[in-house]
Amino acid sequence: MTLPNLPGGRQYVRLVANAETPAELQVLNGVILALLPADLAGMGSGPDNPGVLLGLKGYPVPGGPVGTDYLMVPAIPASVIAAFNVIPGSQGWIVPAARDDFAGIGVALINTYGINASLVLGALTTMYNAAVTEYSERVVQGWNPAPAAPPAPGP
Repeated sequence: MTLPNLPGGRQYVRLVANAETPAELQVLNGVILALLPADLAGMGSGPDNPGVLLGLKGYPVPGGPVGTDYLMVPAIPASVIAAFNVIPGSQGWIVPAARDDFAGIGVALINTYGINASLVLGALTTMYNAAVTEYSERVVQGWNPAPAAPPAPGP
């Protein structure tokens, strides 16, 4: 494929998809973009450090017909989701509300603040372990988490 030279330092980038690319982004597979240098700044550097290009999460892969492919990836990789699901142990989350609370915090950190999903996973795991340690020590010291029965109604 021969593409014309671009003015203003623009660079061609081809969007590419793989099996992990979200279904709604598969239609962009093969689209070639002519981008300004400022657009390229947030592309990321690889699978462990994805970036955002025109609102698409992914990272550059050298090669392809235009010199740089941009592999579109999900905001949260499947490997991170799998690891999140076993934070409490191999049995997974027993209390759906607890799982939802932890997941909500993680998704907010990733989507709102752009924190790497693997770092968020590590933080969530540390927080979970700290909560379990605190709870276990309270039980050892005689703490009863069950609420006291309400007083009996008067005469």
